Amino acid sequence: MRTRRPLRDLNWRTLIIVGAGVIEMFLLTLGGIKLLEFTDSAEFCGEICHTPMTPEFKAFTISPHSRVECATCHVGSGASYFVKSKVSGVPLVVATTFNTYPRPIPTPVENLRPARDTCQQCHWPEKFSEDRLKTYVHYSTDEKNTKDEFQLAFRVGSGASNTATDIHWHIASKLWYLPLDEKNQEIAWVGVENPDGTVTDFFDPQRLDQATKETIATDKRFMDCLDCHNRATHIFRSPDSLIDQAMTQGRIDSSLPFIKRLGVEALDVTNPSIPVTESKINAIDDFYRTQYPQVYASKKSAIEGAQATFSDLVQYVVFPEMRVTWKTHTNNVSHDGCFRCHGKLTTTPFNPDSGRIDIGCETCHYSISGGKVATPKIPHAVEGRTDCLSCHGLTGIIPVPSDHSGRTNDYCGKCHISGAVSATPPVPHVTQGLSNCVQCHGAGAFKAFPSSHAGRAGNTCTACHNSAANPKNLSGPSLPHSLEGRTNCVACHSTGGTATFPASHAGRSSETCALCHGQGKAAPVITHSIQGVTDCLQCHGTGAFKAFSTSHAGRGNSTCTVCHSPAATTKPISGSAVPHSVRDSGDCLVCHGKGAFKAFPASHAGRPSSSCTVCHGTSTTAVSLSGPSIPHSLQGRSDCLICHARGSLKPFPAGHAGRTSSTCQLCHKAGTA
Repeated sequence: MRTRRPLRDLNWRTLIIVGAGVIEMFLLTLGGIKLLEFTDSAEFCGEICHTPMTPEFKAFTISPHSRVECATCHVGSGASYFVKSKVSGVPLVVATTFNTYPRPIPTPVENLRPARDTCQQCHWPEKFSEDRLKTYVHYSTDEKNTKDEFQLAFRVGSGASNTATDIHWHIASKLWYLPLDEKNQEIAWVGVENPDGTVTDFFDPQRLDQATKETIATDKRFMDCLDCHNRATHIFRSPDSLIDQAMTQGRIDSSLPFIKRLGVEALDVTNPSIPVTESKINAIDDFYRTQYPQVYASKKSAIEGAQATFSDLVQYVVFPEMRVTWKTHTNNVSHDGCFRCHGKLTTTPFNPDSGRIDIGCETCHYSISGGKVATPKIPHAVEGRTDCLSCHGLTGIIPVPSDHSGRTNDYCGKCHISGAVSATPPVPHVTQGLSNCVQCHGAGAFKAFPSSHAGRAGNTCTACHNSAANPKNLSGPSLPHSLEGRTNCVACHSTGGTATFPASHAGRSSETCALCHGQGKAAPVITHSIQGVTDCLQCHGTGAFKAFSTSHAGRGNSTCTVCHSPAATTKPISGSAVPHSVRDSGDCLVCHGKGAFKAFPASHAGRPSSSCTVCHGTSTTAVSLSGPSIPHSLQGRSDCLICHARGSLKPFPAGHAGRTSSTCQLCHKAGTA
């Protein structure tokens, strides 16, 4: 017979089991809630789950919404969208797992919850009635990093339906539009519903065939916040903008020469990898060490600080693995977004010049001085010129302001019109075959352009300067010698050189000579061997027996072979050997000059004694110049022929006929008295 357990014991055990189950369920529920909260966090979305979203996550961390969780905007409140977001996220998980996701991630996000259910839960459009002041600070890429600062006030306006004005009129009105592309950048039609129920239509005159009633009825979209604020959080900023901000904050020393330019070049979004970007940043140290040694010595810490800041900015700029740059996604809170409709759509498509949506600057913003925003006029003709950014890009010779970042050539003419164009000086010479204008016209060149043109490259000159009606040829006297192996023209032709160029050529460099002077007839070749010959002027100097032309006056021995090269076959410099010793024989002409007793040939006329040994060497069997000693003193006796001429007291031998008193002592030395 069983003994029954006391009910009291059973109840306690049951209570313990039930209590443990309740606690477990509570903990599981609490853990699940915390897990769901974590899966909705920015860290989970950007760093753990959606790794392909790294560029968007990095942009998010420095955005105005960096403290807002991802799910707040991408999911919103309510169970229905929570479930829908998890279901729609399954394909993304699969794509991430198998690495099949697109690069870059396409935008806009499909099936995103309407902004009125997300954005407008925090932002109350009807309250936006005050104008907003924005300050723009930009640093140029010149040596001084010149600072430019200006302020604009934006007409934010009210979003109340009955008092809608200015920018937020767009969300207060019932406004529909017809996009033609997936990114909603090409708009063919806009319809504005009036209070009486009628609709005012605006068409793109170039897209009338695409804005049919059927297409509008099926594909039109109702405009909300995200049609303009499409990059409200994931804002990819340009390197130029990020560096400007860092310099304004003092993170980069703006007194470092060219630091802005160096930073923009290092953070080039086309860099294939982050290591390449880092190598460019590291090279900044070498730049200052070699180009600005004093700055390098005095501001080493500032240079290192700038490099550290550039390295920090890399994570917001360079995303080669996802093929994303700051230009990948259009930010519609810009002229790009406004110009989708403004200045293009019109109520009278068959008469586009009237009824066009206003494009004036004052429509959206104005200067704080109270005056109108003066749009600079284009100071040159625009005919035939389509690439404005070649001169006016952010790193161009006349860069656009920083608030123009991302604008393309297509938008320049929407605000800027050609003004009173003053004629630029025409190019007076032919330009065919000339590509580097700065050779002659760069800073410091012989015909330098004005200081206002500083920094302009040779390929920009013809943007303003056209060839004259009758351009002159760039030609001068032909060069009389070969240019092979010769690169330094000014060695001979500069002021003070052997063949000085005209005074009008002052300041010209060797690089410019060949632009005008072509190679002409070669100079005469040297017909004799020059081995061992160092003094050309002995025979060819001014007044020498075979003097060079008067045009060569003043030239030294060192310049002869610059123009004159030895002939292919040269004759040796040799003549008959001197049959006697030449020791102590200073003047050969005493015996061999014209009219002397043993005169040289007529072909040698004009040659000085110093040139004799150039050709005539001493014979190997040369005899000594010596004869019988003079048996008397020579003191007071200068004319030997008084006593020793033919027919005199003691005539010299017949072999001495024609010799003069001046030659006697060459052989006969005075003996003892």
